[in-house]
Amino acid sequence: MATPVAVQMNLHPIMNWDSDDILEAFKKFKQKTQLAFKSFLKGTTNDEKVSYILLWMGNKSLDLFNSWDMSESDCNNPETLIEEFERHLEPRLNHRIHRYEFQGLKQDPQETIDNFLSRLKNVAEKCKFKDKDERIVDQLIWGCAHKEVQKSLIGKDALQLIEAVDTARAFEATIKQVASLSLQTSSLGSSVDIVSRHRTHTRKQRTCQYCGIEHEFNNRKKCPAFGTHCKACGKLNHWEKMCRLTKSQKNKPQFSKMSGNRRRDIHAQQQNTSEEEFLAVGTINVHETRNDDQRENEAYTTIRIQKKSGRKRTNIDLRLKIDTGAQSNILPVNLYKKMFSEHMTEEDKVKEGILTPSDVILTAYGGTRIPQLGKITITGTHKGKTIKCSFYVTRTEGPAILGLNTCKKLNIVSINAEVKAAPSRIDSDMPIKDRPPITTKEELISMYSECFDDTVGCFVKC
Repeated sequence: MATPVAVQMNLHPIMNWDSDDILEAFKKFKQKTQLAFKSFLKGTTNDEKVSYILLWMGNKSLDLFNSWDMSESDCNNPETLIEEFERHLEPRLNHRIHRYEFQGLKQDPQETIDNFLSRLKNVAEKCKFKDKDERIVDQLIWGCAHKEVQKSLIGKDALQLIEAVDTARAFEATIKQVASLSLQTSSLGSSVDIVSRHRTHTRKQRTCQYCGIEHEFNNRKKCPAFGTHCKACGKLNHWEKMCRLTKSQKNKPQFSKMSGNRRRDIHAQQQNTSEEEFLAVGTINVHETRNDDQRENEAYTTIRIQKKSGRKRTNIDLRLKIDTGAQSNILPVNLYKKMFSEHMTEEDKVKEGILTPSDVILTAYGGTRIPQLGKITITGTHKGKTIKCSFYVTRTEGPAILGLNTCKKLNIVSINAEVKAAPSRIDSDMPIKDRPPITTKEELISMYSECFDDTVGCFVKC
């Protein structure tokens, strides 16, 4: 008899008669049935097992069961019943169709070799190959997304499946390690073609009187409070907890009260972050930070994001690095977690269904791929203008990146183009390579008018 917990959790298997692969659906049903009889239905009799199987399989199974001419002993044997259903469903398969499907299997760019191998094995089971492992090896080579792996494997005559898989796994591990090392490597005065990580070495750490956090003091702009407004007095470049006005008043709370619902302004990089770590997308020059003038080529902006949870509203000021060379907006997952902690699981992963899956492949200037988890649309406000911004959530660290298109929509940057008219006529002595391009018939006639006057094609009288 089923336990109450099993009934409440709806653990009993269900046969999916609408599946495109009916035999595969039945095999999974059979496996779940065996698990049920070994766990919460352990100890049931054969008669009871047969009843459970027919109930779980639904009305269609009853119609088939009633049409079969089976002895009473076979009808009461659950194993015989399962075998009869399997024989009934198996003739529907056409192994040649599955072989055609098998030959077209390709590894997706973001797919691991293990997932690709699993798909190959599942389809190969339906193909009735005599040399199944050999065929899987061939398709793994032709369908592999990495040309380097193909070149390595195609020259080996006696190649076992496990050897081919190990080679592909080693290549994938190498790519991940190289990408990880690239993120941690920075050099002075060098041009970085990938997402590069830059840490400024701290000279002397002590508690800052403006933000209350320990950081180096060779650069005023390295203080997280620089450029922000105090919520107690409204002045620039310090936080409320370090405000002198607040400290001078006894028994005054360390937060400002607002009429109506209580609100908090949360800076996206205020907690557990530091201005000592930067992330950039595109080609940048990395220099050791000595003074303010050396960082004049880096630009940041802030957009206001309002998050609602019931009656509570939270204003999030997200600080972004402006990168006019980036075609997309980037939001590292560590910042996404601080902004939307309710969207994260206990394993520190984004819950399913939150992000919109995307097939877009993000690459840095040098062609290195940037792993992305999906896309999210966030409504942000900048200087009174509100737009919807699409961000790709990535497995990188550092500040968020604001691309060119969004910068133009928010009027952060503008593109000015000057149109100059081409010369109406050119000097005949001007070299052809120095002549301006001709785009219309009118320009051609204007520049070479002597070739289009009334004398062309006429005989000159002597």
